[in-house]
Amino acid sequence: MYIRSWDEWIGVTEATDVINVVDTALKGGLDIKRHSRASSHDKSNTWDKLYPNPSPAQSIQIKKYIKKFGEDLIPELVSGVGKRKSTEFNPMLIDYVLKIKRRSGLPIVLTGGDDLFHQLKAPSSRHGKGNAIDFVIGKVNDTTGKIDHNLETDQNQAKIEKAIIDLIKEGKIRNIGLINEYKNPSGHATGGHFHMSLMLNDKLEYTYYHFIDKDGNILMIRDKQNMLTPSPTSNSDNLKKIYYNLRKLGKKEAEKIEKMQKKELDKSINKFSNSQNIKSIKKATVKDGLPSAKNFKPIKIPSIR
Repeated sequence: MYIRSWDEWIGVTEATDVINVVDTALKGGLDIKRHSRASSHDKSNTWDKLYPNPSPAQSIQIKKYIKKFGEDLIPELVSGVGKRKSTEFNPMLIDYVLKIKRRSGLPIVLTGGDDLFHQLKAPSSRHGKGNAIDFVIGKVNDTTGKIDHNLETDQNQAKIEKAIIDLIKEGKIRNIGLINEYKNPSGHATGGHFHMSLMLNDKLEYTYYHFIDKDGNILMIRDKQNMLTPSPTSNSDNLKKIYYNLRKLGKKEAEKIEKMQKKELDKSINKFSNSQNIKSIKKATVKDGLPSAKNFKPIKIPSIR
């Protein structure tokens, strides 16, 4: 089966197989947090229990994951799958994070999705429905499994928010719920991260951008009057209106850029055409046996007295 992302098709199985979810993320260059070490988490949540009779292809993939993560526990992104054979996790979320990574140029680690933590601490959240994803700016140390958080600066958080807004403006990401939980953590947050969710039943989730102004530009100095979201909002209709206006603005900006590019192209074409015409005239002059301007010598006329 194939699902339609905003601008491309993504291949997934009918059940959104766990291996496919993990593989899509890793192939795209995203890091994934290891299985949580929280005491409340199920330590029997292993690959062999999830796939008691794997196919040869699945066995190869599982061995690769065990080697990469240094354990046979399922990574945190899909740790809530438990004994089920499939996850409700929407792969479009991975597609969006991949686009954000490429646009921002920053390394990203996926820290939550259809995971045990949210099933236990926030069972009614969109995570349990496979409709939300958590990520941080950073890299995973392959030896220790720990995440390097040194890149989680205000400037880089602003880059992530700007990348998301630009992708929305261009129509490459649909309406989403986005919370910068570095600046506005939820009640059960264990550390700073970005929480992103998809629309559910035509409703957008609680949203807060900390570094974006009303025109979709970066705003490093907090100014409530000009912020895109002066405070966290859960008004879905208002958020849809905000995104609609941003897309309109993005269309105008794209048309302006296209117009400028066309103008520059026309100038280049005219310049090239004029250059070709001059070359043609020079060739014709030499061919006709006429002296070119370069070889012209004035004739001396004797004076008459």
